Amino acid sequence: MTSDDPGIRLAIHDATRFEWVAIVPLPHGKDHCRYRVEFEFEVPAHLFSTQDHWRFLQVLNRLQSPLERAEIAEISAAGSPDELRELALAVAHRVKGYRQAFSRECFLANSLLALEPNERRLSRLLDNFVGVQREIAEGRALLASCPTGIGDDMAKEVALVDEFISNQLLDFLFHARRSIDDHLLRKDGPHTEALREVGVAFEREVAKGLGEEMRYREQKRFVTPTSDHPEVLERYLERSNLLKKHFHELLFLRSDTFFVDSKMRDYGAIIGAVTASLLGFALNATGQLSGTAGVGIGVAAGVGAAVYALQDRIKELGKTYLSGKIAKHYAQRVTRLLMPERKLGKQQKEQEPRLVGSMNEFINVKLQSRPDALNPDLGARRDVYVLRYVASGATRPQPDLRERGIARLKQVYRYDLSWLFARLDDALKTVPVFGLAGELRLAEAARCYRMPVKVSLHLGAKVHTHAATVVMHKRGLERLEMEATNVLEAPSEAAAEEAKLVRA
Repeated sequence: MTSDDPGIRLAIHDATRFEWVAIVPLPHGKDHCRYRVEFEFEVPAHLFSTQDHWRFLQVLNRLQSPLERAEIAEISAAGSPDELRELALAVAHRVKGYRQAFSRECFLANSLLALEPNERRLSRLLDNFVGVQREIAEGRALLASCPTGIGDDMAKEVALVDEFISNQLLDFLFHARRSIDDHLLRKDGPHTEALREVGVAFEREVAKGLGEEMRYREQKRFVTPTSDHPEVLERYLERSNLLKKHFHELLFLRSDTFFVDSKMRDYGAIIGAVTASLLGFALNATGQLSGTAGVGIGVAAGVGAAVYALQDRIKELGKTYLSGKIAKHYAQRVTRLLMPERKLGKQQKEQEPRLVGSMNEFINVKLQSRPDALNPDLGARRDVYVLRYVASGATRPQPDLRERGIARLKQVYRYDLSWLFARLDDALKTVPVFGLAGELRLAEAARCYRMPVKVSLHLGAKVHTHAATVVMHKRGLERLEMEATNVLEAPSEAAAEEAKLVRA
């Protein structure tokens, strides 16, 4: 899946969290685009512990970067800083696309998939390289057209856009050089010798571009990693992250979230209290309670306690039964995705928040059994807990966003496994190593655990699926071992009904 295509991908985010990213289109016309994101993670029963898994789930919702540059002829004094930020995001998005295409073409040019280097593939390499130079040049030309009468906020934003664009060019040149060394001119490549002259020419262009950009950054006094001193690298990394967050903040949506259980408990309590009151009133009206006056005080007290307990039980059922049933068949959590308020320009009013989409979310945990990993034919079973998260959502048409080149919604899901690491064994174990001559020595080996994970995106008639095994130890996540990546046609409703009958 490329960065522009609807679909889903799975990766490790940091030492304790893995993430899956779903990209969903904003629909044309008046119809809503409906989708479903599913996540499944298996944990051995002896390692599982009861948790509030909503605490460990983070969901970030944002619009995808503009696919095209905004149609701005020049920067005016009455313009909005957000227009400049969209310009920067569009340039960065297109440079990222050229970078990915350049790396892919370098790999394919010197692989067994290519019988021999051809002019078309080399031309595509050159087109990607020239395309980045053109994007940067056009963006800077637009910034150079900035009049002198703009406000301080616009002037500062122009400087930030210039620095951000420069960072994108540096990033492209770095990845281009690494792609040339790792793929185009790799030592064991089948076409390395035939591509050497082309690779050396690209290396010269990369070196030339780096030299020119470094002089430009020195002139503008941008923070630049000119040495490997830790303080210099730390300052550059911090500045780059601040720039990225500054521009990407424009794309993030406001999430209005509430738990169905907490909402329904209040309504259930009211219904339960009314029902209990009606019961008490009915017993009084029919004389059932007054009839206990002629019996002993003990019997009267017992009947009163029973009625009171019944009323209290009805109240509790109203709180739990109603909320549980609705949460099971409707959702546990509901999230509405809203466009945040934006100031469109000095002469324009602030843009009111509007609904972009919504999600109904579930999390459930079930105990299941799996065949023995070593000898499944023996019939032995092992217990696992399957953690399952489902988000059923819909996006609404946004004509004004499409006009600005924003055509997709990007949802980033991150799940934290820090609760699990405390139950794992030590990260390193001492293992005896036996030599052929009978000598014995001790070595430390990683004690790793492997647990299956699967994510899928149901979008229209297609199902995008990624299945993998998470390799982890007590110190954190180690890697993902990808097992399958599929894009399948979703079964029709008739086929789904037939499958249900067969299973029944």
